[in-house]
Amino acid sequence: MKGLNTLIRLHKWRVDEARRKLAGLEGLGEDVRHRMSALDSEAEVERGVASASFESRRYFDGFARVVLERRARLDRTLSDLLAEIELAREDAAAAFRELKKYELVEARRSAVERAALEQWQQRQLDDMGIERFRRNAAN
Repeated sequence: MKGLNTLIRLHKWRVDEARRKLAGLEGLGEDVRHRMSALDSEAEVERGVASASFESRRYFDGFARVVLERRARLDRTLSDLLAEIELAREDAAAAFRELKKYELVEARRSAVERAALEQWQQRQLDDMGIERFRRNAAN
């Protein structure tokens, strides 16, 4: 069945696309987490510098406010990405389930064809055996 093989190829492509999208979103999530970690590290370093010098303490409040704003933006971005990742996972799972339906149909069709071929071959062998028996009985 040519059409079924085409559907299977199409759905494999859809599954691959869904997985690529999911991998891309997960990579973005890791990038955001890395940026959050770097921001936290930078804030710790600046806190240490600010505690060592009175001059630095005056400017630390402004820096801390900016860091908190950036951290809040990164948190929002990460939560949005996590929602998108969940949707992408659901899409990938749905595409995979759809692919499996077609693959199961193909497997069943192949099994039926294989059984029919084996049955035909067995009939041919039976006919040859009966013919040989007849020839031997006639002699």
